[in-house]
Amino acid sequence: MTTDRFVRTLTLWTEDETRGAYELQQVAHSVEIELKRVAGTKAVYTIGGPDRAVRVLMDPERMNARAVTAQDVRNALLLSNASQPTGKLFKENQEILVQTGTWLAGSADVKQLVVSVRQGRPVFIADVAEVSEGPDSPSRYAWFGTGPAAKAAATGPQPAVTLAISKKAGENAATIAQRVIARVAQLEGTVIPEGINVNVTRDYGATASDKASKLMQKLAFATASVVILVFFTLGRREALIVGVAVGLTLAATLFASWAWGFTLNRVSLFALIFSIGILVDDAIVVVENIHRHRGLSDRPLARIIPAAVDEVGGPTILATFTVIAALLPMAFVSGLMGPYMSPIPINASIGMLLSLAIAFMVTPWLSLKLLGHGPHHPAPAIHTTRLHRLFSRVLRPFVAGAKAKRARLLLGLGVLMLVAVSALLPIAKWVVLKMLPFDNKSEFQVLVDLPTGTPVEQTAAVLSEMGAYLATVPEVTAYQAYAGTASPINFNGLVRQYYLRGEGSQGDLQVNLPRHGHRLRRRPDPHLPAGSSAVPLLSHALDHHGADPADPCRRDARARPAGRSVHRHLDDRHDRPGRHHHAQLDPAGGLHQSGSGQGPRACRRRHRRRRRAGETDRAHRRGRHARGVLHPR
Repeated sequence: MTTDRFVRTLTLWTEDETRGAYELQQVAHSVEIELKRVAGTKAVYTIGGPDRAVRVLMDPERMNARAVTAQDVRNALLLSNASQPTGKLFKENQEILVQTGTWLAGSADVKQLVVSVRQGRPVFIADVAEVSEGPDSPSRYAWFGTGPAAKAAATGPQPAVTLAISKKAGENAATIAQRVIARVAQLEGTVIPEGINVNVTRDYGATASDKASKLMQKLAFATASVVILVFFTLGRREALIVGVAVGLTLAATLFASWAWGFTLNRVSLFALIFSIGILVDDAIVVVENIHRHRGLSDRPLARIIPAAVDEVGGPTILATFTVIAALLPMAFVSGLMGPYMSPIPINASIGMLLSLAIAFMVTPWLSLKLLGHGPHHPAPAIHTTRLHRLFSRVLRPFVAGAKAKRARLLLGLGVLMLVAVSALLPIAKWVVLKMLPFDNKSEFQVLVDLPTGTPVEQTAAVLSEMGAYLATVPEVTAYQAYAGTASPINFNGLVRQYYLRGEGSQGDLQVNLPRHGHRLRRRPDPHLPAGSSAVPLLSHALDHHGADPADPCRRDARARPAGRSVHRHLDDRHDRPGRHHHAQLDPAGGLHQSGSGQGPRACRRRHRRRRRAGETDRAHRRGRHARGVLHPR
């Protein structure tokens, strides 16, 4: 599987009893070819479904009649199904690799293989064996189920495969996602036959568009707030100058970012919002000083502006380059976080340099054009202004009077106390420190790790039990289960290398929720312990589906360090970052708690008795996943 993050995943599933995972996989491979032709897509992969295999069933009677042995058939298959490099050719200053041999493409090629020659006539494999083509023995399972929040009628777990689509670097994720959906709609009824449903189970294009729109709104709000503040403190003409200067700075910064090779994404927009205070600061300092000099002097504005700009020019330049010097080292971060971190210091530094140039060139010119035509009022005496009276009332007790020294001491102690309280915030977990902000995603992931060597069917049974509970949660729209194979990669999985999870003892649940504005519950269950919501979910999954609450084998999912490890990774604003939730299950299929009176051996004996009584669930059939639960109902 590729390590690219997939911008969109499509899950193909069916309720048709005549179709299974193998038939879905064949359809998905056909859709792959069509989606690879969509402009901007980089890779398209199919996840789930059994491997394709050709079976050769030898007939002893026909083999004896033609004097063919099983070793002859084996040798013919081995020699014909091989390809290897044999050398290199050099022609016209180019190196050409030479490959000999071909791989067998299907049952038709196998039937035509010659195993021996009898009486001058070749003996083919089709003459001594029955050759068939179909799904291999299942080594992985994938299925799809819906929850109460689904718009369509709820459906039980059905066999499924997932198409994962990644985009090329520099392409717009939202545009690619729309093109893919439009192409899939065209394929329905032709490449995608009737009876096969297609659900969008991940759409990072829509997520990116929503977050980019929200960041644009924040950027506009920050700019408008600054302009309004200048309007009420300096005047409408000064506010207009600041607004024009900020608009020019943002436009020039975006152009410079494009010229540098960056795209307009959440990271680059965050860099602009991060530096918006500094971007507007240069223009405000210049305008404010021009406004002040204009109120203090009767000279022409053309003579006032150079002196006013020169007065604040040095400190403004020094402050700008000081901030750039503090930010720019972040651009040299290497490793995985390098591409994510570099747009922030580079965009912010470019924006501040452009803001400085505009403040010294455009802002004085605009001030001359706009302020020179307005009415000129001499500045009133400073002691008569309301702002001066306010500052005098607040600051005088600290600088004058008999109690000034005591007031300054109390002020210092208060500041030190606030600093100490601020330092305790992360220690007490009142403020969570993490690299990236919380994100209220509409999906989360549940990972299941069973003891090494556990068959994939038992892994599928564990996932089926959890899926049965998820189908009852009001906020769940759909879920996809993967046993023995990795789910479509996301950013979390890219960092933790979840794409390497392909063992039969490893499983994965991808759970889809409505958007956070459409959920019935937006906060964790108050009856659950903080930060441990996954463990009760997993214990409820077993207790609500065929469990006796009084059964000590299933009462608690947190005991026993040995056994299955079921944990969830959820990047949500209500969840604590970096926390892995674990639930331990007995390898025999039961849950138990220490000190309950029945250990894992008793639980295994009880489970074996129930299996003999025929109370366990039915096994996997027709290439589908194991739909049973761990324990009898």
